[in-house]
Amino acid sequence: MNVSQKVVPFCRLSNVMRTLAIMTIYSMNLRVDQIPKFGEKNTLVTILPSVFWHNLSILHSGASVALDARFGDILDFVKDFDFIDVDYIVVPVNEWEHWSLVIICHPFTASARMVCFDSQQSEDLNNMQNIAILCDGFLKYVWMRRRKYPLCSSEPMCCITPGCLPQQSNNFDCGLYIVEFARRFLLAPPYNLDEFNFSVEYPDFSIEGKRRDIQNTILSLCSNRELWVPILEFLNRDSEEN
Repeated sequence: MNVSQKVVPFCRLSNVMRTLAIMTIYSMNLRVDQIPKFGEKNTLVTILPSVFWHNLSILHSGASVALDARFGDILDFVKDFDFIDVDYIVVPVNEWEHWSLVIICHPFTASARMVCFDSQQSEDLNNMQNIAILCDGFLKYVWMRRRKYPLCSSEPMCCITPGCLPQQSNNFDCGLYIVEFARRFLLAPPYNLDEFNFSVEYPDFSIEGKRRDIQNTILSLCSNRELWVPILEFLNRDSEEN
């Protein structure tokens, strides 16, 4: 996969919001062979584009509207993505310029769980709960449309917020946090999601150097990367000095 050279300047080592393109490209570049297997089979992961949540939250209609009207256009948008025969579905969420993350684990199974990550948690968890409800409703619609019969269970998927989740100390690092949350989780999923304590599972968690890591990843995908290396080195040096 090659990346347009226009994406690269957004990766400067400055305190800017990660763009939708950068979040998606970096997340999708996570090497499949790094993700642990379930027994003898490879782990299957669907990483949704960052614009998915934007479309879902903006375009869906109210609960009183027929399901096709609520979710039909969104399902058409992600027609090439597998939601059923996968182990994890990664959903980057952007609300009011703040990034959070939902990872749906083992969808449509008895052990299905929805894990919500937010590096700027508040005492009011209604926002993450509303996000989980909307994702759950969409998944039930996906099953009905693709399997042609209703899901056996109408119970909402259990929503989990990890304990001791690292919190950002500023207003601009949320994108870095969700990228690293996703990477850590997918490479070493907790054995028991119902007792998920983040600091116990990932005691060495850090976002130090994450901007440069994102920059290098995207630069490695550019077909004309040699043109950008000296420019980015100069920009990075200037950023570090200031």
